Amino acid sequence: MDFRQQWALACAQVPDLRQVIRDQRMKVCEAYCISPEDALDELARASLRLTEHVVAGGLSHRAAFDPLQEVAENLGLVDRWFGQDAVQEAIAYGPRCYAALTWERAA
Repeated sequence: MDFRQQWALACAQVPDLRQVIRDQRMKVCEAYCISPEDALDELARASLRLTEHVVAGGLSHRAAFDPLQEVAENLGLVDRWFGQDAVQEAIAYGPRCYAALTWERAA
């Protein structure tokens, strides 16, 4: 297998991170159609899914979590429903879970 074939194989296995972010934003929007509470829960789950890519080095913290903040603001989760603190808490869920798992493994 030459270099070009290896490169093509490696690229095929790497997810398109822009698409991953779009998918997570869409899941939050779809959950909002059910209820704002479901959207906040999905925001936390999206944070957890994106944290995996941040830890792996594929995404910066800002590139992963700023779109989540933006979608929360666009849906009114910040202004109309829960406030900035609750939204930030949901977005911080992914990094907190990862930190807790890392801490347990180190102990």
